[in-house]
This record gives sequence, structure tokens and C-alpha cells, in this order.
Amino acid sequence: MTWIAFAFNGVYGVALGVLILSWYLTPVLLNLFVQNYSLGNHGKVWADWHAIGCLFVGVTNLCAWQLDYNDVALRGVAWSSAAIYAIWSIQNTALCLSKSDPPRFRPFMWLHASFCALGAGLAVWAATAV
Repeated sequence: MTWIAFAFNGVYGVALGVLILSWYLTPVLLNLFVQNYSLGNHGKVWADWHAIGCLFVGVTNLCAWQLDYNDVALRGVAWSSAAIYAIWSIQNTALCLSKSDPPRFRPFMWLHASFCALGAGLAVWAATAV
């Protein structure tokens, strides 16, 4: 059953990377999460780096889900996924709670923070179940 954790974290990580990189085509998807998405040149470079990190986490989890790794490797992927998804959840929750006028983040960002928390929880479960 631990495959559920790797599948969720894999698909969600890849989806995050694709979502972030979608700004190359249109800001519409990112505007679902962020008010007036405009990072400037420096911010776009940082966003690209973050997107690659999300894709890495996603692909690593998809490999753990699909390939026949030993238990040590699976635990390593699970614990590292738990750490990164927990950090992302904490960061995004803090950003959602921060006050700005006008508000910087839209309600979908709360959903993203919750999905990151879910991903962290699933990864801890997988790491202790393997």
C-alpha cells in the first residue's frame, strides 16, 4: 500500500513543476494561486529553479513507485519527500497567513499547502511502513 504515497508525491511534484513552468505560456494557472503573478527577471529565474526541484521530487517518487528498489532506497526517498513536502507546507501556510494589501495569495494556495502537508504525512507513513 505504500505505493499510494509514492504515486501521490510523484504526480503532485511533477504537476507543481509543470504548473510553475506554465508561466512561459500564460500566467493564467499561476494566477489561480497568486494575486497578480509578476516576479520580474530575477524572480523568474528563482521560479525556474524551484520548478526543477519540484520535478526532481516528483520523478524520484514516480521511480520509487514504479521501479523495484530495495527497502533502504524506498525509505530514503520517503524520508526526503517527507522533509521537502513538510517544508513546502510550512512555507506556503506562512505565506497564506501573511498580511498584505492587496492579499498576495488566493484560496487555491491553501489547497496547495494542504496537499503538501498530505504529501509529507503520506511519505512519513511510507517510510515507517517499508
